[in-house]
Amino acid sequence: MADNYLEKKMEEHRQGVRPVFRRSPSGNKPHTFAMPCEIRGAFVIGDKELSETLLACACALRDASCRVAVCCSDKVFGNKSAQKFGLQYYPVADCEASAIDGALTHATEVFGNIDVILRESDGIIFADICGLKSQITAANGCTPKTVALALMYLTLPHSINLGLCGKFSINEEGKLSVVED
Repeated sequence: MADNYLEKKMEEHRQGVRPVFRRSPSGNKPHTFAMPCEIRGAFVIGDKELSETLLACACALRDASCRVAVCCSDKVFGNKSAQKFGLQYYPVADCEASAIDGALTHATEVFGNIDVILRESDGIIFADICGLKSQITAANGCTPKTVALALMYLTLPHSINLGLCGKFSINEEGKLSVVED
């Protein structure tokens, strides 16, 4: 058996057969890295426009080789943001549940699966990560990038496997803590 394997490999070598190298889901684009989890698609919902925090979260997911779609009612802002940050844009007339359902269904057909859904309301980010629902509130001095890093922590495999979800707050130093009800 081992001799047949070696003979086969030598024959492939003589014929110039080379192994096929696969590209990452992001296509090995610059500024991307392989994410150590199974997050395949994300859908970020804004209102009229996407806030800086939602854009930072969308870019963090994109940089982690996740396919990201954004949705907002301002078509000019949505198109410009999508082109600038390399995201997929789904225009909607308004950000009510019925309008978003159609865009979300279409994004699911295109991406194969949506594992992360983000929406911001009154400064609170509502996240559904693989069915685990969380709320993230940031302190006034907290940057959008810090909120995005906290979100990425919740998308890691150990966070999903442990079922980490609930209400979280981020202080000015960027520390994530659980909020008790």
